[in-house]
Amino acid sequence: MLESQNFLVFIVDIPGGENDSSNLAKFVCKHKGGAVDISGSAWRILNSSWIFLGNVFGGKVNPREEAVIILQQVLDNKRSLTQVFNTHFQGKEVRSQSLIKEMCYGVLRFYSKLDAIANRLLAKKLKKKDEDIHFLILLGLYQLLEMRVADYAVVKETVNVTLLLKKAWAKDLVNAVLRNFQRKKETLLKDIQQEAVAYYAHPAWMLCVFSEDWPQDWVSIVENNNIKPPLTIRVNLKKVTREVYLAELIEKGWEARPHAWMSSAILILSNVEVMQLPGFAEGKVSVQDASAQFAGTLLELSPHQRVLDMCAAPGGKTMHLLEQEDSIALFAIDQDASRLLRVEENLKRANLQATLICADASKQETWWDKRYFDRVLLDGPCTATGVIRRHPDIKWLRQQEDVEKIVTLQRQLLHTAWTVLKEGGILIYCTCSILKCENVDQIREFLSSHQDAEEIKIDAVGGVEVSIGKQILPSFENDGFYYVKLRKKRSDLF
Repeated sequence: MLESQNFLVFIVDIPGGENDSSNLAKFVCKHKGGAVDISGSAWRILNSSWIFLGNVFGGKVNPREEAVIILQQVLDNKRSLTQVFNTHFQGKEVRSQSLIKEMCYGVLRFYSKLDAIANRLLAKKLKKKDEDIHFLILLGLYQLLEMRVADYAVVKETVNVTLLLKKAWAKDLVNAVLRNFQRKKETLLKDIQQEAVAYYAHPAWMLCVFSEDWPQDWVSIVENNNIKPPLTIRVNLKKVTREVYLAELIEKGWEARPHAWMSSAILILSNVEVMQLPGFAEGKVSVQDASAQFAGTLLELSPHQRVLDMCAAPGGKTMHLLEQEDSIALFAIDQDASRLLRVEENLKRANLQATLICADASKQETWWDKRYFDRVLLDGPCTATGVIRRHPDIKWLRQQEDVEKIVTLQRQLLHTAWTVLKEGGILIYCTCSILKCENVDQIREFLSSHQDAEEIKIDAVGGVEVSIGKQILPSFENDGFYYVKLRKKRSDLF
């Protein structure tokens, strides 16, 4: 027993049992009484007087078991992968975090493909209460298909997770399914080519909309949605040139190159943690896709203008506007208080200042002081169909019936943005969507109902020319984004 000023640490030698093949040390951190349940594969806190030190055996975690738990949270509880990661890893030092994330992203990226293969290998569908075993099978299939891990190790380690899940009965089942896949791999992969949902790893409704909106590009879109994207950063050009920073990255031995058409963007192809980036903590660089960096270049900012950033979280565009012109009076609104904290943290990191408002941006009566804005950036809520490669859970969480609700909300926000914009002012409307109903069609309707609105053509390299605005489609170099630039005419001109 080790004693410290605030708590006692007990080291307990536990004989091997159902979930451990050898004696394992368990660490319990106790603070003034209480009780703890040590059954199962994780400590459960029964009293607030206990301090949670981490997961089970010897303080270690099993990455495959953790991945199954996370996948259940996303697919069964309909929570975003980012949200689950944030809560799951909070306060934990998990050495295998990158492996866990790789497996979760991978299964979600190819979910319908893996699911189709698993269903062909299972004699009958597993019960609802055994969905964890189904997810474990998908995890094993993903490793065999996409990861550089020896097949025998994949099978062995995946099968062992059945014991950690307290489902020893499934051990032979998982083993049989994975070994059967190894034998029938080529035949199974050929079979699923006949099923679009499985082959392209996208839900049917999404494939239909993509093919209708982009008949010449939809195959490229879905293929790019299924690739692992590079880390893209935005260089703060007020602090360092892109060429100098790129040279610094290459000197560290990292593979990196400049983005083709965004002058502040660098693609990092090496596996690098964000906090390892030189100067990140001082705001020299920020993580932001090249397509998203367009916003900061389009507003034609001038000193001391009043600027509104609607739906601002997590703050990448907010920072970029201030990096372009730090004398503007910038107001950043978001209705999610926790996400607005991210904006505050990002601004603080770069030593930038803005007025942050936690409110529903569509209800201007709750936050607007009746003083008009020279510039408004509306990065509207959307289906996020342009950023699937970074957030593959979108494919399975977004439903077709969501689209109409989102379009309605965008319409409301556009109305508010136009109301608070001064005559002669500029509005940038953008979405990380590739659906025309949210983009070109949305703005066409807006222009038809607002005689005081006129489009300013975006003259910039990159993107696809559309009837109104500019559409950027997903590729290896960038996410999908839509932009349109509108000017509010003076009332005496119409």
